[in-house]
Amino acid sequence: MAEWMSTGLPAGDCWEMDVRRSMPFQRNKRYLYDRTVEAVGNLWTLHLPHKSPKSARNVRVSPLHDRLAAAGANFGENAGWERAQWFGAPGSANENHATFGRDGWFERSGAEHTATRSGVTLFDQSSFAHILVQGPDALALLQRLSTNDVDVAVGRIVYTPWLNERGGMESDVTIARTGDEEFLIVTAAVQRTRDLAWLRLHAKGAGHVAIADVSSGYTTLSVMGPRSRELLERVSPADFSNEGFPFATAREIEVGYSLALAFRMTFVGELGWELHIPTEQTLGVYDALVAGGVDLGVGHAGYVALNTLHAAS
Repeated sequence: MAEWMSTGLPAGDCWEMDVRRSMPFQRNKRYLYDRTVEAVGNLWTLHLPHKSPKSARNVRVSPLHDRLAAAGANFGENAGWERAQWFGAPGSANENHATFGRDGWFERSGAEHTATRSGVTLFDQSSFAHILVQGPDALALLQRLSTNDVDVAVGRIVYTPWLNERGGMESDVTIARTGDEEFLIVTAAVQRTRDLAWLRLHAKGAGHVAIADVSSGYTTLSVMGPRSRELLERVSPADFSNEGFPFATAREIEVGYSLALAFRMTFVGELGWELHIPTEQTLGVYDALVAGGVDLGVGHAGYVALNTLHAAS
């Protein structure tokens, strides 16, 4: 900590002591009281896999929360978000599967994994943070921070780490160039405050750059699996072929009666698209996908399956 204070960079990973790990809403006094009481009580307990806090829940929920709960979602908490970890029987209550053993969650998430490998599944990833960077000097700022080249054509996507002066990882982000002087950055929920701070720190003196946190304006619904193209073609007139929609491409598409910014990007090792949807249009897009994929066996998958697919890919 002393080195961090004197040099501006810690010698190692100090995430647990980094104030930027916290979200703005976590300054709420009632939240702090309830969560702190539980956290202190859990200090000497086992930290079991899939265990989430019991206090201060349902602070941040996706517009799809009720739809997913009805479909059997078992929710865990991350950065205040209620996120589907795996799915049980439709309408079933949330279950506590915090254990080192392989009980029901193991088989259920395994089935979601298999379904994604063989068919098509939906992942609610609305906890993603979205940051808009605009201005004549936006490209120069992002080029300075990114290890990969982000000077790409409008409509292209770059996945890149952000490093500090010592070569250590500060973040890894997806950057879509949505205009000549406009970029949409998508990053992990827990990195929202940290990445905003990193951008704003380096934007000082970087010229004409505007940085805006637009996370609340978007939800993210990912359509993944070898039959994802078939499903999307049923609900959208867009061209989803390899030639018409290459990998690492971003494009606004119609879905049902709505619009979405589609990224051809996947972290599960299969064909797939992320749909970044205006928040108020989310339910319409979701319902169109579910109705269009009935005979395809479209299902839901949670973050446990996502992580195993990511590891396997």
